[in-house]
Amino acid sequence: MSQPTTQPKALGRLLDEYSENFNKLGVSDEALLKEILNQVPLTTDPEEFRLIANQVWDKYFCVDPEVMATILRRRLEIQPHNQEARVALANYLLAHGPDWDEEANQLLHEED
Repeated sequence: MSQPTTQPKALGRLLDEYSENFNKLGVSDEALLKEILNQVPLTTDPEEFRLIANQVWDKYFCVDPEVMATILRRRLEIQPHNQEARVALANYLLAHGPDWDEEANQLLHEED
């Protein structure tokens, strides 16, 4: 008997589709990015965001940084005291700065 696998929810499925299309075609799908952005405020499951954040550097490297930053900010909005969410967002912002360096450094130095 095989182990059950966790199926991605709506946001994860959209990101998977975007990543797969990007890897096949080598181009950004702007319509799909809009769908992703529309889904972000509707997503409230911390586990879905955790799974996405764990794949941000490999599977979702091709997602526009503004879109991914929005996703990671939403995770922190849902879990404002979650250190893992704070560090994930800060590291992502630092890697895509310098425009986001100030925000990233604030996140890294915030106290709960």
